[in-house]
Amino acid sequence: QFIAFMELAASGEIKDNYRISRDLDLAGVELPAVAELAVSLDGQGCAITNWTTSAPMFEKIGASGSVSNLVLDSSCTLTLPAEHGNFGFITSANAGTIYGIENYADVTIPALATLVNNAVVGVICGDCTGYIGDCSNYGNITYSGPIGTMNAYYAGVVGRVTGANAVADNLYNLGNVNVTIDDVTSTSLYFNGVVGTLNSNAKLLNSTNDGNVTVKTKGNKQMMTACGIVAYAGGEVSNCTNKGDITYIAETAEGLADGPVQRTGVCGIAAYMGWSGKTVTNNHNEGEIYFRAGYNLKYAKCGSAPNYSTNVAGVFGHIFNCKTDNCSNSGKVTSILGNIENASTYYGTDVRQSCAGVVASTWGEVSNCTNSGTILAQWITKDRTALAKNLVAQVGGVVGGDYNATGKNVTDIKNCLNTGDVTLDCDSRQSNNCVGGIAGYPTQENTATRVISDCENTGPITLMGQSLT
Repeated sequence: QFIAFMELAASGEIKDNYRISRDLDLAGVELPAVAELAVSLDGQGCAITNWTTSAPMFEKIGASGSVSNLVLDSSCTLTLPAEHGNFGFITSANAGTIYGIENYADVTIPALATLVNNAVVGVICGDCTGYIGDCSNYGNITYSGPIGTMNAYYAGVVGRVTGANAVADNLYNLGNVNVTIDDVTSTSLYFNGVVGTLNSNAKLLNSTNDGNVTVKTKGNKQMMTACGIVAYAGGEVSNCTNKGDITYIAETAEGLADGPVQRTGVCGIAAYMGWSGKTVTNNHNEGEIYFRAGYNLKYAKCGSAPNYSTNVAGVFGHIFNCKTDNCSNSGKVTSILGNIENASTYYGTDVRQSCAGVVASTWGEVSNCTNSGTILAQWITKDRTALAKNLVAQVGGVVGGDYNATGKNVTDIKNCLNTGDVTLDCDSRQSNNCVGGIAGYPTQENTATRVISDCENTGPITLMGQSLT
């Protein structure tokens, strides 16, 4: 009966809504390719078992279509197609409604080398312009192999949510994302727990990541992110929580910390947040945030931000023209550059490395935010010698700094609290390195004035570096 339903859907002759009344064993079954589902399919909590696939159940869910209350059992074998663009195992594109889907099967990424450029990949849904809610992924996502040639976003639930009418609500990821890339990447890659990217004033609400995101490369020469909730956000992100450990390591061998990086975001909630003058609120990180690499090459453009450098933070990496309210971090945040003398020929005052509990680099008011996690920025030379003019640091318990607001009218830091230890260990000198309990570098020189008011720091502040003698 299910095959008959799929055949009707594939032929475009389907007119009625359907319900599944028992678990379906799809061992040895190849489902018909359905270009678009225009009716409702209600799984009623039933499970799909033993499904082996590299294709979506529905290529698209139309505006009048929906898939709900369906379980993909752990017995299923889910493998991305070798040449994949926008992709999800329930649907590659959703303009309708996805509700109550649970996936328990692990997912294998077979290759990054044959991507369609700017692919958006989620375990449940690829590209969402409609509604997706109450969906969960428990399956691990794994990749190990060579670098790709195209940009791509990967996430546990949905690859992209885009458009002013698009909503992602109450999504949950418990699966681990484990990625190992064999070389220095020359494309932009984004690995995330819940959503890949949020665009065009879409909404991402009430969602949680409880899985670990671990990315290892030999370095990156374009943008790279490892985030709990979403990599890039141009819409509302509110009431979201990351509980997983988020790790990005760029080095040629374990422990060397020698890989080059640029435009790198390692964050609990989002690497880039630019919701055009609005306020994101009530986002929290509890997981450990860990970044280790050799040295930073330079800054580059990300979204509307002209100067995106290396941002490591519990909540947000780079806030651009957006206010942050009632956000908190309780996880340890570590940023290590262990071979910074390799970049000694490059020096630019805009290339500020940022590390903080709540927001690493911000343009916009920060209010009612709290950090209780330990903040450690260790940016050192390989043999611990003092190095002139190489690296500019902005490290803070709540905010790293807003120098990269690039002369815009910045706003204030209000009613914030830091109780965590804040340490900057840096071997570079003559570089305006700044560390603080609330903010490291709270404004740009000779431009705007920023007021820090009603804030309190009770955590110890430690500044270390190699002695010039």
